[in-house]
Amino acid sequence: MSDKKIAIVVVTYNRIALLQQCIAALREQEFVYSRIFVVNNGSTDSTQSWLDTQDDLEVIHQQNTGGAGGFYSGIKYAVEKGYDYIWVMDDDVIAGKHALEQLVDAAAIVPDFSFLCSKVISTDGTIVNTPNIDYSHSKYNYPLWGEYAEHSLIRVRNSTFVSVLINASHIQQAGLPIRDFFIWGDDIDFTSRLSKQAPGYMAAKSQVTHLRVNPSFPSIITEVDKGRIALHFYNIRNNLYISRKHKKKIELLMDTFHYTKVALASVFTANGWYKLSVYLKGFWAGLFFDPPIVYPNQKL
Repeated sequence: MSDKKIAIVVVTYNRIALLQQCIAALREQEFVYSRIFVVNNGSTDSTQSWLDTQDDLEVIHQQNTGGAGGFYSGIKYAVEKGYDYIWVMDDDVIAGKHALEQLVDAAAIVPDFSFLCSKVISTDGTIVNTPNIDYSHSKYNYPLWGEYAEHSLIRVRNSTFVSVLINASHIQQAGLPIRDFFIWGDDIDFTSRLSKQAPGYMAAKSQVTHLRVNPSFPSIITEVDKGRIALHFYNIRNNLYISRKHKKKIELLMDTFHYTKVALASVFTANGWYKLSVYLKGFWAGLFFDPPIVYPNQKL
């Protein structure tokens, strides 16, 4: 892959201190990348002024369209600029200095891939943002997830945007991330579409740290910040869309049962009735949510 162009896409919003740490770690990478693109999602802190002084960064300033809109813009820009591979992450991701190198090494092992994701840990070393295993079967009806296990590669069906190397050649068929998601689930939907084009893998030797304030899996039940409760509308809406589009009917039924349990359980927590109203609105919207998928170079 030494002859391939690799772009890095970072999406940021009002987290200048985290962004500076993220960029510093990228500048220390052992493997030489081509360019870093930063999508500034309408930050109102000092992010824009700092970015405008960084000569080695190419910056896209835009209105806040959520993480989904940021990754849509960054990936679209990079693939239309002709980059072969696109390494994407949020601004609170700190990549180990060999993280990209290990992803590139993994790319040389498999005959084709749609994406490669890193192993993600929290600040205390606990694994987080774990991708979902791909249980596709071989011709002898055995799961294929361990076909490259000796190389620390596990076949997965989707991944979050916490350090993912995307093979741009498959984006033309799979389409770009859906910006209408706003937040939550855009990465799972996008990588699920990619893995239908070619396998995706977790490259366990590539490691990054996710500096999220609360490293726990997002849930409206455990949400204590009343200002963030309303955002869970997108969580339930988008996840129901993902269940409708990417899962079997029995899995959709099981997910619907799970959503019902979560909705009922949320009532018995702080701001319970407000949480329930948000959840029901998100669930109803998710039944009909059908945003368009945009493709590179598509005229809008």
